[in-house]
Amino acid sequence: LYVGDRNKYKNFKNFILAYSKSEVLKNNFDVLCFGGNKFNKNEIKSFEELKIPRNSIFQVSGDDKTLKSYYLAAEFLIIPSLYEGFGLPLLEAMSLNCPVLCSKNSSLLEIGGDAAIFFDPQDYEDIKNTMEKFINNTTDRNEIIQKGILNSQKYTWENCANKTLKVYKEVIK
Repeated sequence: LYVGDRNKYKNFKNFILAYSKSEVLKNNFDVLCFGGNKFNKNEIKSFEELKIPRNSIFQVSGDDKTLKSYYLAAEFLIIPSLYEGFGLPLLEAMSLNCPVLCSKNSSLLEIGGDAAIFFDPQDYEDIKNTMEKFINNTTDRNEIIQKGILNSQKYTWENCANKTLKVYKEVIK
């Protein structure tokens, strides 16, 4: 599962290149892209050049309920971004038992902590190897899911409100 826009800094191109280089992934897993508008002509051309069958990569849209169902059904969420401001999909996935594989950079390292599997977003081979290694290791999968659930609980709106209130009270003193 890939969530969001597919513009340059989201690094979708390197993810798709990694996927295309893996016979294991291409033969056993589809790519579902949620949001980000329909595939454009350049993306479709890229899929063709990389020999990714059109019946194995999909773009869909929907509401939060639909997205939730995709998180619950996904083998993993992939976040190959070159940088992120926060990474809300990371926490959404973790809270729904969906393992996260993501770039080791920016806020993703901090928010993901030990509850995500990281790769070098600049290196499509590392992205490919990380995905292949993950799908072949059920022990890591179960451990990452459990860590993800615990990690996501640290980032609730209630915690945010409590911390904000604490700052306000300190400033008002």
